[in-house]
Amino acid sequence: MILERPKLGGTQHGELELVFEARDGKTVLMKGFQKPPLLIIRPFELEPGVLTAIIVNPTAGILAGDTYKISVTLRGGARVVLLTQSATKIHKMNDGLMARQEISFRVANSSRLEYYPERTIPYALSNFKQNLCIDLEPGAEFGMLETWTTGRVLRGERLEFTRYVSRTSIRINQKLEYLDSFDLAPRKANLNAIGALEGHDYIASGIFVGRNSELPKLEHVSTGFTMNNNVWLRAVAKNAPEIDRNITNARDTIRAALFGAGKLELRR
Repeated sequence: MILERPKLGGTQHGELELVFEARDGKTVLMKGFQKPPLLIIRPFELEPGVLTAIIVNPTAGILAGDTYKISVTLRGGARVVLLTQSATKIHKMNDGLMARQEISFRVANSSRLEYYPERTIPYALSNFKQNLCIDLEPGAEFGMLETWTTGRVLRGERLEFTRYVSRTSIRINQKLEYLDSFDLAPRKANLNAIGALEGHDYIASGIFVGRNSELPKLEHVSTGFTMNNNVWLRAVAKNAPEIDRNITNARDTIRAALFGAGKLELRR
């Protein structure tokens, strides 16, 4: 593991590069480069052959001008569940300033990567852009489920952020399989309109790539299939316990159907 000494003051430019491989039936971390404030807790085995890595940002959150870059590669047969330790808090920014996060995942044939970050919370006057690119070889498996809120609702900051941009793309064998892109600016559009948030404050989005399989009926979430029978998921809720309960049940059901995996017991 390589660790750079953090800079004092100014904007943060964190980097994290992880490479995992399968060795003798176990998944091991072969390469780990960390540039604070992005760090990982030492990976541990979640179940036989499956390793868990937890991304940590020990600062107060994402500030104006911050840039973060995360790169994760899985080589033949590796299985990894990637988590974050806490919610991503995006702080207030002056006009014209923003923060960015670039994430890239590369997953080889017979490997599986799952990414379940904690909630993203855009504070009032925050401006954030995320780009997540996933490249899969044929036969690779992938699962992702993320949630975000309309802001610090109990503080009266509902839909007070300046802009929130997110783009997620999946390529299988270099061909585009899935694209989810949105650009939200509450001052320029009515996000409470019919067909948009409709008064909900918690939003979830997910995509799962695995074996073709029939999917049992799921309650309280919307799901569908891409043209190659991979599963997308959407959900909204009025409060945090409701969204967490609904998507946890859905995630476990989808994992069982597509990966043949058991219930996921996460420890952060």
